[in-house]
Amino acid sequence: MPHKREPDVIEKTTPASASEHILKRTAASAADETGLKPTASSGASKTVLKPTVPSASTVSESKTKISASTCKSTESDASIGHVRRVVAGNPNTPLTVLSRLAEDDNYYIRRTVAGNPKTPIEMLEKLSIDHCPEVRLGVAENPHTPSAMLAILADDDSIDVRYGVAENPHMPEDVLLKLARDENPYVRYRALKTLQMLAY
Repeated sequence: MPHKREPDVIEKTTPASASEHILKRTAASAADETGLKPTASSGASKTVLKPTVPSASTVSESKTKISASTCKSTESDASIGHVRRVVAGNPNTPLTVLSRLAEDDNYYIRRTVAGNPKTPIEMLEKLSIDHCPEVRLGVAENPHTPSAMLAILADDDSIDVRYGVAENPHMPEDVLLKLARDENPYVRYRALKTLQMLAY
């Protein structure tokens, strides 16, 4: 009788420090993206401010805060109907349809409506107090969101929302200056960068 061979066992090993390695790579890449050094140079007629680059420890802390505010949905992002996504972001979508989509169970659809440039102010006002930070971020990034509404969102509890406001070039200068002193280094960096862009 032929000898029965035992099947080979292939062991898969995962480095114990894999999670630490991922965190370090995330922090390093985020620091690379910020680019500028913390300096302030003065010219003959005006002062040019340059943002402070966040430290690696601050990156980790910020990521934790942002992930804690991630929205839940009744369906997975992969199963969101393509038609609903397209319609929610289409500037030619009738207001009656946008109104229904603004109350969709899936936060991604509501966020898309919030970013639609043709979404009326009354609808944006309602979406600006949505329980999901992602939806409020969509309002903050909308180029037609009124400055008064943006000023309110500048005090939002979500780092992502405040960052979106700081990124909006239609923000009043006094609000951007306020965000340039935000407790989060990324918000400060973005506000200063927007101020620089508006200065030229």
